[in-house]
Amino acid sequence: MKKYLLSFLTVVFILSLAGFQGDNSGTEVTGIEITGTEASDSVLKERLPEPEFPLSEDVIKDALDELGLDWVIPQDEIQQVSKENVEGVIHVFRDPVKTQYEYSTSPLLYGGVSSGFVEGKRHLSISFDSRGYGLYGAPFAWEDWKQGIILGTMLYGGFEDKEEVYRALSELEVSDDDSIREWEVSLSKGYCWVHRSSTDRNTSEEGYYVWINFFESEEDYQKDKQKREEIRKQTLREMSEGTKKRLMWDMDEEARKKFQQEIDEANQMEAGD
Repeated sequence: MKKYLLSFLTVVFILSLAGFQGDNSGTEVTGIEITGTEASDSVLKERLPEPEFPLSEDVIKDALDELGLDWVIPQDEIQQVSKENVEGVIHVFRDPVKTQYEYSTSPLLYGGVSSGFVEGKRHLSISFDSRGYGLYGAPFAWEDWKQGIILGTMLYGGFEDKEEVYRALSELEVSDDDSIREWEVSLSKGYCWVHRSSTDRNTSEEGYYVWINFFESEEDYQKDKQKREEIRKQTLREMSEGTKKRLMWDMDEEARKKFQQEIDEANQMEAGD
């Protein structure tokens, strides 16, 4: 479990494989922007402090204490990330007492945070597993993640107040038919992109992961998006037949067709190059 979680968080942070199983296919993206007047007015207000990146364990613990969250950060799950133009550190959040499952010895997982620099720019990604909050099969709702959003806001810093990001995100549409799985919003301090994807459907306790990503600007977000798409297509091209079959095993017929179409398109692009 620990090995999987670290891989999961590392992949998000180094801009690879985000949602490559097809969770984004056919979904909409919704977002809003803050006007120039609103942004300039907010400059006059005292802003949240900007913690030094990559985040230290003490800074994260102080934020957890301020929010009344008794989560622990296991020392053996802290991971340094250094790859190409990415430098940072990953911290995992777990419960001090509860276990993952009834007969499990693994502490309950809440999520984790990765912080550092991507091509010299500050970047933070905070992620949560809905199953850690007992949200089995529950529809996505912004209010369920208010504390997590505020935590990310405090750890990134520079915003006009702790609830700025939550206010902006809570105005964005959440579809009843589950068609919207990505949201993006311009803020008084940088840009925020939220992504949701399903957990392993082979378990009886289906849930979802939610990633909240902070960038210095919309331009940095767009570069990140382009990089993720390039890596995703490369991953599809290099994927083994065994991996394809394992991924498709849990898909319905329509999802399988879309996934195969994406693989074919990725291969065609390589041939065209």
